[in-house]
Amino acid sequence: MYEPSAREKAKGIIVRVLRATLAGVIAYIMSYMIPQYLFGRLLRAFGGAMPPGALTPSELLVLFATIVVFFAVAIEFTRDTVFEHALAIGRAITLLFFFIYTAGGGVVHLTLTPELGVPVPMEITIDATKLLFMIVGIDLLEIGKSLVSAVYEVSERVDRELERELERKPRR
Repeated sequence: MYEPSAREKAKGIIVRVLRATLAGVIAYIMSYMIPQYLFGRLLRAFGGAMPPGALTPSELLVLFATIVVFFAVAIEFTRDTVFEHALAIGRAITLLFFFIYTAGGGVVHLTLTPELGVPVPMEITIDATKLLFMIVGIDLLEIGKSLVSAVYEVSERVDRELERELERKPRR
């Protein structure tokens, strides 16, 4: 049975770290920098419209980017292992709860005041339950896909182990 040398193991770890770093940088750019650039002014404007004690849209964007970057790095670092699929399930569950929290369970309340540029104070209620159901459905599909992928990965590993065992045994 082939056992990689310490040099090959170190090279593999360095490649994993570089790939994980690249995945983290790309995830940061896609999940924080681009939305901040495109919607930064809008995010700051709606920050005053949130109810007291709630996270502002800018804080939610930071939280979302943190979740996305963490899981992108962790999943890429554990690529080709069962942990990759476990982390994908964790990402889907975390994002599921994040979106439910962000959407307020499907109903979003905003209070617009004269400081935001409206002539009179206004309260806006948005029913986002259909959008939230679609997002929850997509997250549940992601969980199912990751479970099936994890089972497939384990079965492939067991199959390879069995083939190696059969090759070692002498035939009669």
